[in-house]
Amino acid sequence: MFAHRLPTILVALSGIVFAIVRFKRHLRVSILTILGLIVYLLMLLVFIPLGYWMPELGHVFHLSESQVGWAYTMMYVLEDLVYAGILILLVAAAFSQRRPKTSH
Repeated sequence: MFAHRLPTILVALSGIVFAIVRFKRHLRVSILTILGLIVYLLMLLVFIPLGYWMPELGHVFHLSESQVGWAYTMMYVLEDLVYAGILILLVAAAFSQRRPKTSH
């Protein structure tokens, strides 16, 4: 289930390790980065299996094809909202703790 996302998972784990190494030097950036990447990994742990098992869940709960389709749509919308939150955290990390440009 997770094999196709393995490169992204490895990059996220590497980013977490890098942020931990830089933690003392850039506290706020590291916290936002770690938080964003952990939420991303948790999102993968929830939405990949959910998408994989959605047809089975439809049978268990006696859902029609239309209802399963709506469940997929709701899942994708929720996944996109979580992903937007992750992007906000990572962009905030990229722009936090910047020093103002001094004029000469």
